Amino acid sequence: MKWILHPKQSEEYRNGAKNFVTNAFSNFGVGNEVQCPCKDCSNRFWYSIDDMYNHLVCKGPYPSFVDWIYEILTSKYQKKSDQGSDRGLGLGNDFDEMMDNAYKYNDDCRGFIVKLYQLKCIHSFTESSFTAILELIKDTFPEVNLPSSFNTAKNMIKELGLDYQKNHACTNDCMLYWAENINEVKCKVCGISRWKIMDNDTRDVDTSSTGKKYNIPSKVMRYFPLKPRLQRVFMCKEYAEIMKWHDVGRIKDGKLRHPGDAEAWKSLDARYPDFAVENRNVRLGLAADGFSPY
Repeated sequence: MKWILHPKQSEEYRNGAKNFVTNAFSNFGVGNEVQCPCKDCSNRFWYSIDDMYNHLVCKGPYPSFVDWIYEILTSKYQKKSDQGSDRGLGLGNDFDEMMDNAYKYNDDCRGFIVKLYQLKCIHSFTESSFTAILELIKDTFPEVNLPSSFNTAKNMIKELGLDYQKNHACTNDCMLYWAENINEVKCKVCGISRWKIMDNDTRDVDTSSTGKKYNIPSKVMRYFPLKPRLQRVFMCKEYAEIMKWHDVGRIKDGKLRHPGDAEAWKSLDARYPDFAVENRNVRLGLAADGFSPY
């Protein structure tokens, strides 16, 4: 692992990166791609062996995956044929614990569906292709208990906090049909209809009912609730520790290294002491790096 400490253009670093990439593909490669652990990708995106090597040389590894890189290089990580962990899928090494906490029992079917759903998101599978994959697996392995369609599979993972809410919106982005406006049939700002108007539709859509059974909204906004996702983060021991780093791991010597050292953070602590005393507290900030609101 000493190669990571060398300059990225040095021969030691390049040789170490080549060895890691080769071992990573033998363990976790799918086809001709594998998830890239560089600083920008952080195991979220799939690339070829050459692209992954170039990313590590140009950008360096993401700090959270240094231990994983070490395990691969020293052959401490099991081959994908017999591994029991899901780290290679970027789900964290406490994936089974998270599943158990969410579902209160071990369910291999649900775990498989979550992994397959992640692949759908990464590789942009269509819903019909996801359903086709499920049908192929069920035909090949009739004894496997899998959902029959994408919608059924999607409902299975809602308890993990991965669901979203749909709100109708004005096609010109003027307003949402939500809260006190949920029953409106046209935009209060521009007056355009809430619904798509079909060529053969002769109804007066502006005075129709909410039309949940018949009408199609002109635009839909998908909202991802924040609280379930924060709760999901704390389901994994590894990420739960990272979420508390601002309190238990940060160097507190009076120097400005972290937002926690700044006056804004300290003033919030002083204003809400009951919130600040809990080291699992979560604060949301708007990063405007390189952007001027004026």
